[in-house]
Amino acid sequence: MKGSFWWRDILKLLDKFKGLASVQIKDGASCLFWEDCWDGQPLRLSLPELYSFAKKPIISCKRAFTMDPPSGFFNLPLLVQAFTQFQALQQTLQHQDLTNSFDTWTYIWVNTSFTSKQAYNHLRGSIEAAPIFSWIWKSSCQLKHKVFFWLLVQDRVSTTNVLRRKHMYLPSYDCILCNENHEETIDHLFLECIFSRDCWALIGLMIVNSPFLIHRIESLKLQIAKKFFMEIIIIMCWTIWTVRNDAIFRGVPPTVLRGLEIFKTLFKQLLWRAKKKYFPDIEIWLEQNV
Repeated sequence: MKGSFWWRDILKLLDKFKGLASVQIKDGASCLFWEDCWDGQPLRLSLPELYSFAKKPIISCKRAFTMDPPSGFFNLPLLVQAFTQFQALQQTLQHQDLTNSFDTWTYIWVNTSFTSKQAYNHLRGSIEAAPIFSWIWKSSCQLKHKVFFWLLVQDRVSTTNVLRRKHMYLPSYDCILCNENHEETIDHLFLECIFSRDCWALIGLMIVNSPFLIHRIESLKLQIAKKFFMEIIIIMCWTIWTVRNDAIFRGVPPTVLRGLEIFKTLFKQLLWRAKKKYFPDIEIWLEQNV
């Protein structure tokens, strides 16, 4: 467990990787005798009592197969159960012959090629992500806007409510965009605040009352009824966040008209990135609603 912190983080996934990979032994140089899956399952799991007597838990198959006698890398004497497992191991080793070829690694998706996508899909299991995440990454927004909205959906944007949860002291945790003395949460700042509701209303959208953020976003999608609905939602949320930050860090008074100008500027920039299938509807929508 040495090296950079990136490498140490990767090593934390080593056990999960071993659950995905198996090896057909050729020269035995690339696989571990106890840790890797070359005989149905790792010997560390199938022969636990014998493994507890191993002198070198980390040893390659090549070195283990060529060690004579095999009892040489165990701490003797063995207990009865460990000796029984040793006899079974000897029978297994009699059917293993090393060659000069490289070991062949395969994965549970029956392929010799490893891809991060296939590993992720397997480790994720049957859990289906909410459609909103697909909407975010398929949108034409800049990456910083996508990541921002992705954090917003997971309640990870640094509102004062989130900072309070992180035990950060602030003079006030109230929303700066309104005078309601309401704590600045994700729902309040972007959807419930009078300021944010007025911003949404300027582009013809109404925020419905619901305890679930996803339901409110789906309501906005139905109201927009355009293929580029996600771009509109993301940019408006970024606009509200920009006005909020300018009010806190630059002392710029928050006004709905300024928010509209920011939204209009960002959306015009988006036209250079927008998908061809959005035209001319996206230009017509911008002209009619902003």
